[in-house]
Parts: sequence; C-alpha cells; structure tokens
Amino acid sequence: MGKYEPILRIAELGSLTRAAESLGYSQSSLSHLTANLEKELGVKLFRRERQGVTLTPAGEELLDIMEEIEAKENKLRAAAAAQQSSTLRIGTLPSITATWLPALLEQFYAQFPHTTVQLIERDSYDELLTCLQREEVDCAFYVGSHSPAWSAVPLWRDEYVVVVPRSHPLAQRAEVRMEDLYPYPFLPSPGRVEVSPLAHLYRRLSPPERLSAHLSTDAGVLRLVASGFGFTVVSRLILAGLPPSQRVAVIPFAPAVYRTILFLSPAAAPFNGVAQTFLRLTKAYLKPWQGGPGE
Repeated sequence: MGKYEPILRIAELGSLTRAAESLGYSQSSLSHLTANLEKELGVKLFRRERQGVTLTPAGEELLDIMEEIEAKENKLRAAAAAQQSSTLRIGTLPSITATWLPALLEQFYAQFPHTTVQLIERDSYDELLTCLQREEVDCAFYVGSHSPAWSAVPLWRDEYVVVVPRSHPLAQRAEVRMEDLYPYPFLPSPGRVEVSPLAHLYRRLSPPERLSAHLSTDAGVLRLVASGFGFTVVSRLILAGLPPSQRVAVIPFAPAVYRTILFLSPAAAPFNGVAQTFLRLTKAYLKPWQGGPGE
C-alpha cells in the first residue's frame, strides 16, 4: 500500500470508518495518519461532517496527483513482485468468470506476460472462503460478511432482479414489491443468500406444485422459468453472463435490493504486487462497466 492510498480510500468511500475497515486500520490510526499527511502538505484535505467526510477544494486539487503517484508506485511494486512471483491464484464465481475475467485477463497479461494465473471457480461464497483459509488462492471475489482476518475491497454493487416467464401476471410490471411475489411458485437460484430482505422473502415463498428443483446452475433455473414453472431471483451480473432469453421478463424490486462484491485477501498477508495490479485493473475496468457500481 502506497503513502496516499488511505487518502484515496477515504475520498472514495466518504467515511473514515468504512475506509478504516476496508484497509484493516483502526479509525483512530487512520485519523492520525491523515492528520500527519495534512500537516506535511500544509493543507486540510477533508472536511469532517456529521454525514461523513468530504474533500476540501485543496483536497480535490491534489487528489489527481496522489492517484498518479499511487499508480506509478503500484506499477513499480508490481514489476518488482513479478520477479519473485510467477503465479497468481484467484478464487472466482461463475458469474464473474463469464463477465469480467476475459477482459481483465487480457489486460493483466499485457503487463505480466510471463505470469501464470490459476482460476479456482466455486459455486458458493462459503467454498471461496474455505479456499482462502486453506491458502489455495491468493485472493478471491466474495460476497457477504467476513472476519477481521480478511482484508476486503468493495468492487461492485450488484442489483437483484425478479425473472418471470413472459406469460406471468407480473411480466408487464415496471417494478415489484416483495409481497407481490407471495402467491406465485418460486424456483430458487443456486448459492447462499447474503441479503437479509431476500432471505426473509424466500421463507414466505413456495415451490411449484409437483416439482421440487435443487439445481446447480442459474442457466438451468432460468430454463425452467422460461418454460413457465415459476419465477426466480438473480443478480444482474448473473444475467449478464448468461445467453439472453426472449421468453422471460426481468423486473427490479421496489425498493431496490443489492449485494456488494468484494475482493478478499488475508489481512496478515496483504496483496502482493501482482495481485495489487490485478485489483487495480479490476477497479479501473469496473468504472465504466454498465455505468459504474453506484452507492
């Protein structure tokens, strides 16, 4: 981590607390670090407000320069680390493998043509966490709560949507409330539910009559939906990784429901240079992707 990365993280998240958590610092340590840097530069970088922190005009002016310095330092560290590490092991989910990784790997190999990448794909967040615990991967894409043993960088805010057959009574709706779904048969998608509103919803729903389906792929669930057996709930990222279907309608929730995709690594062994470069490329790639993750 470079000298200015904590400042960039505070500016990105707008919160000392959230920035400290993502970096593995205590809030007091991060506040002390920020105050020292402001003293060194001779300017105030942030305004402390009840809602969080915002950049001062001077902070806004200096932020681009700090980003340039961090990018150059990251490139230097990555180049040095490449001399020591020839393999990067990444834990991934099927939806990320199908959407983000092809372009990301192309960019990564342009900088590390001699580095071997091992992709370890798992269907569930629990399995990815187990891979990290067993040191089978260096880093992983992840969704859900985690212990302080892991350093997490938020990457993407992924919206959940309802998928129904075109013949469904709700198919023409612009949005749906959770209670609108109670009367209709439900086909669960694979994987663990990490968003509490959805977990509450799923407890209220029933499977189709005479059909109990425990499928291992989202594509299989969506084929049953398209055939009229029920509806399902998936994230937009999962849909983006599957062939489009003209036989289903996609409807957002009101209010919207999201999951946050994280980039996880052991807190005691921070990202090495190669993994740091991969993380930086991922964050840059996601900025324009579908308009950005938002907050």
